[in-house]
Amino acid sequence: MNDNPRDLQGLREVECAIVLVASAGLSPGIINGDFLKKQQVIPNEWEIALPSPMSAPTASSVSFRSGVSILALPDRLQVSDRLPAGDPAHSAVAQIAKGLVGVFPHARYSAVGINFRTFVELSDGVGFLRRRFIKEGAWLEEKKQLCGAGVRFCYSLDGARMNLQLDDGELTKEGGEKVNGIAISCNFHSNIKAYPARDRVDEIIGQFETSWKFYLDTRAELLPTERG
Repeated sequence: MNDNPRDLQGLREVECAIVLVASAGLSPGIINGDFLKKQQVIPNEWEIALPSPMSAPTASSVSFRSGVSILALPDRLQVSDRLPAGDPAHSAVAQIAKGLVGVFPHARYSAVGINFRTFVELSDGVGFLRRRFIKEGAWLEEKKQLCGAGVRFCYSLDGARMNLQLDDGELTKEGGEKVNGIAISCNFHSNIKAYPARDRVDEIIGQFETSWKFYLDTRAELLPTERG
């Protein structure tokens, strides 16, 4: 393996995509697999995966063999999708999040977060981040060898804020193989002040695919392929 990020416009490893909706006064105890199917939030053919679902007045969670997991708390709804080497643009996570919001149409929603966690495989993530983002100086003296690095970027967008964090890290692939590289966390955060807010929440969640494409473009700008 060389030190060049390969095919940065494409996908190396996508760990998960998440849609989180913050609210107040939700009733998580009603969320379970049968209820979600009855409300047509999830497909009828989806099978529940281990561990067993949790359902209580203050918290409910259920995972499916499709890779989608749903968490409901009094102050948030969260839908995540494990997508190893997959494409979030084709994930059902946004549609499911919209369906959950439809279960609680009159809740006081305060924010929506669209999140991606990805991984770019490199033999020397620290070295790449150092060369790309860190200026030479006393902080890079040989007597104190740099053994970890991370950078954070925040961008103001139309109606949202994009937070992007890059850290050297390690990924365990299916089968147990461990590889080095750069772990990337991306969050698109939108505050909501209006009430009722269901239409606004649906509008923001509907930007899921656009957010993913914007992330890819930004990542390609930050991590251009090195030569040599």
